[in-house]
Amino acid sequence: MPEGSGMALAFDFGMARIGVAVGSREAETARGIAVVANQTGAVDWAAIDGLVREWAPSVLVVGEPCEQRDEYSAWFQAMRRFCSELKRRYRLPVERVNEDYSSAAARAQLRAERLEGRRGKTNRGETDKMAAACILSTWFSEHDAVLREN
Repeated sequence: MPEGSGMALAFDFGMARIGVAVGSREAETARGIAVVANQTGAVDWAAIDGLVREWAPSVLVVGEPCEQRDEYSAWFQAMRRFCSELKRRYRLPVERVNEDYSSAAARAQLRAERLEGRRGKTNRGETDKMAAACILSTWFSEHDAVLREN
């Protein structure tokens, strides 16, 4: 992870909503913190600006599909524009990590918490935030593996 705060913000990009998670590599924790509107391709940059100011991350992480990758799809092109704009606006490293199954993992985790009585009924926004946390956890795991190899 680059020098700085040691914090990372992760994004589960979607055409309607963007789930956001924050975490620290030192603690290897990730938690969903927000859902940002992304309707008709108009990202709520003011909301993301506020999150970047609040958490002062050293790196931004965006989930990218590997298995169902269609580089010509509208979604994939919008996600790439989102990554470019993150880099341009915040002048921070933007890393992409495999997001395959992050939403399924998020739904399973939320379901388990509900069954344990730790959570009530959830909405799509909760799934998006939890998926962003799963994406960030994956990035932490991959990043730590690279550090151990060096």
